[in-house]
Amino acid sequence: MKWDKDYVREKYTNEVLGEKVIFYPSSKPKRLLVFFSSMHVDKYDRYSWFWDENESWDESSYLFIKDDSLQYYLGNPQKPERDKYAKIIKEYMGLCNVESNQVFAIGSSMGGYAAIYFAFYLSLNSAIVSNPQVDYSSAQAHAYRNWEKIIRQIGDDWYDLDKLVYRYNEVVNIYIEYGNYMADKLAAENLIHSLLKRRSHFIVKRTENATHDALLDKATILKAVNYFE
Repeated sequence: MKWDKDYVREKYTNEVLGEKVIFYPSSKPKRLLVFFSSMHVDKYDRYSWFWDENESWDESSYLFIKDDSLQYYLGNPQKPERDKYAKIIKEYMGLCNVESNQVFAIGSSMGGYAAIYFAFYLSLNSAIVSNPQVDYSSAQAHAYRNWEKIIRQIGDDWYDLDKLVYRYNEVVNIYIEYGNYMADKLAAENLIHSLLKRRSHFIVKRTENATHDALLDKATILKAVNYFE
């Protein structure tokens, strides 16, 4: 079956803990790739890229998650969401019979923040990201105020990632791409500074991109997964 959005959503959408996710199952998974969507309502990032026309995924299963509240998969003090998303990921880890070191978190922008956050929180193998929001201060350099407004709504459940890396005994592998858009540049440099101090294992790709556009492509994601394995 060739890619058809309506067909894919009808057949491969599951509802878990009140959240709709898309899951491509492998019959013999060696790994699980978890994709966190960026700041758009009812949008799954990159799920067309990993569609198999034979609907027979080989050694990788793919889980696509979105957050229609746009609150970085964390929720807010009135409705905390972090542990709900953690439970969703753990449920699919169990379904795939994989351990945390066989799970890779991928995302851009808001999804990049979530990928790094949950990679640390769940001790996953890696976070593979582009232009992630990292901390409140760099978010203030964004041309619009939506990022900082939402971060304030999240309140105490928000955690700056450049500080989060010090909170855990183990550090995860990270691949990060970023460009010259000032908010992205500041965010990445803050994170990289902390990763260097932690002597973490990470890869950086710097581009000349001047806008906050997603940079990751399918080939890069797969190469990063293969390398970190």
